[in-house]
Amino acid sequence: MDDSADTKQSKEMDDIAETATDETANHKDEKYEEGEHFPPTCRKSVDENANTAPTNITTTCFGKTRLKPLLKKFVLRAMMILHSVLSAWRVVISRGDHRFWALVAGNVIWAVEIFFSIKKWNVRKQSRWRPSFVVYLLLLLPAIWLLQLHQYDVARSEQPTQNTTGSEGSTLDNLLNIEGTTWIVVIQETLIYVLLVGRWLNDDVAGKNLSQQLMNFLASASDIMELYALFDLPVVQTHFPSTIAVLAIWSSSFIQFIPVLTKTKNRSNAVADSSPPSIEAGENRKSAPSSQIFDIAEVVLAFLFQDGPFLAIRLFIIINFKTITHSLFFFVIKNFITIMLLIYRLAVLLKAKPGKKQQ
Repeated sequence: MDDSADTKQSKEMDDIAETATDETANHKDEKYEEGEHFPPTCRKSVDENANTAPTNITTTCFGKTRLKPLLKKFVLRAMMILHSVLSAWRVVISRGDHRFWALVAGNVIWAVEIFFSIKKWNVRKQSRWRPSFVVYLLLLLPAIWLLQLHQYDVARSEQPTQNTTGSEGSTLDNLLNIEGTTWIVVIQETLIYVLLVGRWLNDDVAGKNLSQQLMNFLASASDIMELYALFDLPVVQTHFPSTIAVLAIWSSSFIQFIPVLTKTKNRSNAVADSSPPSIEAGENRKSAPSSQIFDIAEVVLAFLFQDGPFLAIRLFIIINFKTITHSLFFFVIKNFITIMLLIYRLAVLLKAKPGKKQQ
């Protein structure tokens, strides 16, 4: 009897010890999943090595997940700085005034932007706007305005710039002596492609959505680049109010690329990796209203900063100057149809119930 009682008591003690061990392990797993110290890409290693010291895991995670994004940030900013210096150099050459080198001094803003970007950077949380785009546009757009206004002065004085490029001289000399209008096109189109690379390097978007978003960006960028082609019309190039209007509308169109209105990869991975299906579905239902708001904001921004103003300025040029080209006619129809589609999509989004999947 005593042996049986001892055996039963021993089994009860073993069961209690196993239960306490399981609760401790579950508590550790929950702590690792809920904590802010471990990014999503490191959670599997944390779960498989629950008994490993957290400090070692954190160091490994930092090396794997933070070095590559940090390198991307510096590469992107180096490209933007080089482009702004090139633009300032072209302003100095076109204007013949070395005081415009002061445009380069604005690059000190990058030190502040990089400092706060690194200080506030959290791998688990994606920013909802792109501060690097703001600094880049603030530095580059004034240079483009100065170059285009110089071309307006040249056109008004009826003394077009001479292209000194010839068969003699080195390739570098021929490159540096490209005429002013060509340099403006090169600089403003390079701006588009730098922003494209910026979205590729800066946005933390899942691979299956990244290509589609970049293609949509290129579609919008093609219309933006075509708007600048209005300066090829002599009636626009020699009309100061039209020059200012086109520059203002063209510059403001880049505002739509500053907010981040896409679902980030880290947020989706955090739900998928750390939650069972029932919790994941609940999180998706909770995020549906915010996702719908972002879709509405994207439509409104496209209407206010691109297709709406673009259609207005093109119609103004057609009506005021009584001139029309094949390209101008095509993009008027394109902007009009796009506005109709944006209105339709906005109506669908406003009528849709939160949590209901959009078709």
